[in-house]
Amino acid sequence: MDFFQWLDDFENGTEFVIFGNGENGDIILDYLKKREIKAVAFCDNDEKKQGTQYRDIEVLSLSEVRIKSPAAKYIVSVIEHRDEIAEQLESVGVFEESIFKVENTRVINDLKKELPDLYISEDEIFRYGSMVCRSGTRKFNEIKEMYSKPNIVGGYNKKQYSVSICAIFQNEALYLKEWLEFHKIVGVEHFYLYNNNSNDNYSEVLQPYISAGEVTLVEWPYAQGQVSAYFHCVENYCDESDWIGFIDIDEFVVPIQHDSIYEFLSGFKDVGSVLINWKFFGSAGIVERDISRLVTATFFRSWCKHMNIGKCFYNTAFGFSERNKEKGLPHTIWTVYENRDIPPVDIWHEMCPPGIQRKGEKNFPIQINHYVVKSWAEYKLKMERTDVFFKKNSHTEDAFLYHDRDGVSVDINICKYMDRLLKRMEAKA
Repeated sequence: MDFFQWLDDFENGTEFVIFGNGENGDIILDYLKKREIKAVAFCDNDEKKQGTQYRDIEVLSLSEVRIKSPAAKYIVSVIEHRDEIAEQLESVGVFEESIFKVENTRVINDLKKELPDLYISEDEIFRYGSMVCRSGTRKFNEIKEMYSKPNIVGGYNKKQYSVSICAIFQNEALYLKEWLEFHKIVGVEHFYLYNNNSNDNYSEVLQPYISAGEVTLVEWPYAQGQVSAYFHCVENYCDESDWIGFIDIDEFVVPIQHDSIYEFLSGFKDVGSVLINWKFFGSAGIVERDISRLVTATFFRSWCKHMNIGKCFYNTAFGFSERNKEKGLPHTIWTVYENRDIPPVDIWHEMCPPGIQRKGEKNFPIQINHYVVKSWAEYKLKMERTDVFFKKNSHTEDAFLYHDRDGVSVDINICKYMDRLLKRMEAKA
């Protein structure tokens, strides 16, 4: 359904409610204001937000909105929970035609194009989805000042490992060896791996690494256990490593201007966490992959830009904020310094509060290759699994098409490590 047509179908004076007051909700509100369309409230299921004001608009529970504005139309801005929210709305008598669900970021990007005075266009930035305001109440520099970097003296004390990675996995034995060997090449010294109800041969694959002291394996049978696994890792293992990165098995951290992750991170001793951007890689039209070939040696078709989100490496000299339980993880890690919660910095050492990023530069010193789809046959297996984060599996056919459609560029940054990786894989065969 086209959002603009959906809006045009209603008469002047129709009241609208935005469900969710995050980044997408901000952009939707900006567009409604431009059109002089009345937004009567934000609706949110978070009880802590209810009863507050956001951008001079009330944040209410659904029951309160239904009493205040019984004829209102609803714009569901929370993409990952859009279907559950729509069902919630329909259960209290909101008609389906009175609900618009934002299905993907393309809708949001279309709205930004209608707001050139507020938002920098995609043509002007080197990342997809960057929310960079030109003016208005959320100017980047004004918001950045709210989270200005504290004056930190010194760095961290050397621990047993310089760089470690924490990951939770489910039925990904096929990929574990390549993922481990690659990250050993780029300087990862230890891995904290959380098994989430796998029934493949993961134990057989991991045993040599466990015996060598390179992997700590934790059985983690909890539904949607990703965030709790990360907290367990920090609580139990942060004294062992200077840095801990939190990534998935389909993500490969690729240093471009350096030869190791630690070389890159050495310039960030004065910050609590560093956000490294994703680069999405598509299927390249491969329906079934020859699994004797490596993932990293098969898929080079990528999006032409990086995403404005990615994953973080945590500097364990800082506290790990309780705020991470409510928002942020796995894409943002809040840390604590002198009783202040502080967001991560980006790869150019600029503070990046959630949803706010500067324009960035064209030459990225490091990136995370995100092989989110691989071949169609492999993706279908993802569709059949439960998810370690979402209650409803986010791996749908629509999601495959979304991630695959823009794989029109070629990215070979990982190739500088390929000879070493192939030799290691052959030696481990």
